[in-house]
Amino acid sequence: VTDIPFGQVDIAFIEAYAFYLKIDLQMTPRTVKCNLIPLRTAATRAKHKGLIRQDPFFDYSPERIIPKRPWLTNDEIERLIQVHTKHDTWNFTRDMFIFCVFTGITCIDLRNLKHSNIQRQEDGSLWIVLNRQKTGTASYIPLLDIPIQILNRYRDSEFAGEDGRVFKLQTHVNMNWQLKRLAKAAGIDKRLTFHMSRFTFATTVCLTQGVPIETLSQMMGHLSIKTTQIYAEVTRTKLNEDMTNLAEKIEGKYELSK
Repeated sequence: VTDIPFGQVDIAFIEAYAFYLKIDLQMTPRTVKCNLIPLRTAATRAKHKGLIRQDPFFDYSPERIIPKRPWLTNDEIERLIQVHTKHDTWNFTRDMFIFCVFTGITCIDLRNLKHSNIQRQEDGSLWIVLNRQKTGTASYIPLLDIPIQILNRYRDSEFAGEDGRVFKLQTHVNMNWQLKRLAKAAGIDKRLTFHMSRFTFATTVCLTQGVPIETLSQMMGHLSIKTTQIYAEVTRTKLNEDMTNLAEKIEGKYELSK
């Protein structure tokens, strides 16, 4: 490969290079994006030094990366709820995970959740109203029956929080370690982590049950609805995979009458 002048680095060259990385070298979209960074940096420096008039990446749109995050099915949620161990701390960790599955809040927001964040509305319903630790944006989450039961279960227990906090959580490492054991006990062949609970809330609990994406975005406290749309795209991908598998299973089993 020989050097080329900066003048030949245009949108067509960039798209051809990205195509080469993806098809010929079989890189994933994320790896393609990482490999384009040095070229993009060089192009930016060249523009600043006056070697080129326009940034060749100005009109370039990289392939959107859809994260492959697993989530729990309704059956797996039910199996996890039914798991009971002889360890109170494990059972508490299970309930904290389930609480997040039905509220969508992150582990750090659960750790900092205060009684003042749980507010009763005029119609008598309970809501979690908080500003997310990560982004500072507000989340408005109506509480379903399962989270309310969990709140009542630990109200005056050894796991009740201090200084106005609702729960007294263990370390993140300990809880994720316990989740692995709980998953095994429930027969769930997935690496259970607390972040999976948030993903499960978005997909299994909300989107697949018909909750509008605008409503989900407010509950999850996303800065932009584009972030929420990632969950919707993943859900559609899963639906497509399921229907493809179904098509393969029933192929040739049905035939229209003549």
